[in-house]
Amino acid sequence: MDTNELLLFDVEIEEESTEDSLSEKERRLVTQPFDFTVRSLVDQIEDGAISVDATWQRKYIWDNVKASRLIESLLLNVPIPVCYFAEEVSEQYLVIDGQQRLWSIYRYLKNQFPLKGLKTLGHLNRKRFFELNPKDQKFIRSRTLRCIALTQESHPDLRFDVFERLNTGSVSLTSQELRHCMYRGDLNVILEKLCNDPNWLRCLKRKNPDERLSDQELILRFFAFYFKLPAYKPPLYKFLNEFMRQYRKIKAEDIDIFISIFTNTINNVFSVFGENSFKRIIRDGEQLQIDKNINKSLFDLQMFVCSRLSPKECTEKSKEIIDSFRDLMFDTEFTDLITRSTDHRTRVIKRINLLLAQLLRHNIKIDIKL
Repeated sequence: MDTNELLLFDVEIEEESTEDSLSEKERRLVTQPFDFTVRSLVDQIEDGAISVDATWQRKYIWDNVKASRLIESLLLNVPIPVCYFAEEVSEQYLVIDGQQRLWSIYRYLKNQFPLKGLKTLGHLNRKRFFELNPKDQKFIRSRTLRCIALTQESHPDLRFDVFERLNTGSVSLTSQELRHCMYRGDLNVILEKLCNDPNWLRCLKRKNPDERLSDQELILRFFAFYFKLPAYKPPLYKFLNEFMRQYRKIKAEDIDIFISIFTNTINNVFSVFGENSFKRIIRDGEQLQIDKNINKSLFDLQMFVCSRLSPKECTEKSKEIIDSFRDLMFDTEFTDLITRSTDHRTRVIKRINLLLAQLLRHNIKIDIKL
């Protein structure tokens, strides 16, 4: 498989942790049901009160035949599945389930496509909304859809869990796509910008960023550990969720700091490891080979080192840095730490300490409190 088309990852077993289970008080999920008419839904999509913006959520993938069948269901008074929203601080509703349905309805009432492929109401094929008779237009506008909103009072982790449970389409959203939907803001913009960094793409041996946002999740992971390592506790996905939520709004001057930290780090990484960045050295018989897959734990460690050394230090000490990692590749304990139960806090700290000790043997000292 072409690594320019798919970001490959080494197999790392991240065992689910029970250390961070929610208390009874935190297990609070507050919902509010609404019965919106189609007219109301279209108006709220138009003025932004309901967001079905395909630029930040899953792309609109329904073809006109499938969208037409939905319109036919409205005309036949067939029940439409419930739509789910998440209420934002701005009181805007983000669609977390039902985007394809709502966008199809909006598109049709805005005359963006003619009905196509209808069987029961075949006489309506090739008709746009304005071409329907007034009675049918009125009937569609007056149909109601049940919508359930997860209010702001709901615990953020529960909102994310509900989003995952509702994410049952033919192509499920990834964890980062879910975060991208739920925690829109400045950090999203930063991640999107940085995943196009030339040296980042060279390190990943890619021509373009991953459409499923796996590389954005890696960059998020770097920032979370860079700024919050001492406070880290599993499970990792909640740690990343919280960081994304906390930094969804960033001051203008801090945006430049984020960008500078990442750019300097990835430049250092590429200057030291080149296209072998984030990949294990493995034995194949008596031969040593560079694994084709990215190991996320190794990614953490190489970014950790190169974010705390200057460009001059990375240039002058590149051999020593490479040798430090090479020596660890054949340490049984270290190999276990980067391939199994990788999100446990004690194992995260242990592999960092092993690396720091190895660097010190090569006269590279990094001071950090863990």
